[in-house]
Amino acid sequence: MNLLKKRAATTAGAIGIGLLTASAANALTLKVEIENLQNPNGLSLTPFLSVFHDGGYDLFDVGGSASAGLEAIAEEGNTSVETAQINNDGSAVAVNTIASPDGPPVFLPGQSASLRFDVGDVVNLFFSYASMVIPSNDLFVGNSNPTARQVITDGVFNALTFDIGIDRIYDGGTEENNNLGAAFNPNGGTATDTDNPIALLSALGQDVTTLLGGQPTLAGFVVDGGAINPELARISISVVPVPAALPLGLSAFALLGLVARRRIA
Repeated sequence: MNLLKKRAATTAGAIGIGLLTASAANALTLKVEIENLQNPNGLSLTPFLSVFHDGGYDLFDVGGSASAGLEAIAEEGNTSVETAQINNDGSAVAVNTIASPDGPPVFLPGQSASLRFDVGDVVNLFFSYASMVIPSNDLFVGNSNPTARQVITDGVFNALTFDIGIDRIYDGGTEENNNLGAAFNPNGGTATDTDNPIALLSALGQDVTTLLGGQPTLAGFVVDGGAINPELARISISVVPVPAALPLGLSAFALLGLVARRRIA
């Protein structure tokens, strides 16, 4: 092989290997699956704000006041305010909202959905979430910074599946829990604004079964207190297999080699 051929082959090989390496390093994709574990006529949940971050993101603090983003989630199931704030301050590696594909975007009892997130090449990665409990005034589930779930530790992915119990339902502290004026409650009426600290509902001496049992929903059913499962939802995070992307890299490598040979010729 003459010098020109050697240089061309070396260049093609280097570029090809670079493509494969870059693909492997930056193609880490995670799948997040949300499942409502409630029995029929149990509680529903709004679309889940899902945030992958380096550990610095913090949606709320127990005992503190709700931010505008959290208030929008807890009262209306609206994740756009918090998403805009996250994108503005760059506090996340990846952020999106997971909604149910079946009928309304809310997660009715038994419904599930999943979404893929490209998180790139990260050494440590955490997961945070938030969703409104339907048909309440401002009850929600979520995790603050101290309880963010770590999914990648020192470059190693930790398969993760966890359940969210009704004992982890928080009161946003922004509206009175009287079921009046609630976004997903057809009772109507006018909500009473409050300025209370965020707290676990159980810590306030209130029970979600008593509070929401018998309440109507926009989905057309009345919440049955006896159908409210102790487990509210399940979140599973898994790695989307990378090998499916390799044929593209190999094709690019083969094409580069072909171009090099033609140039030599």
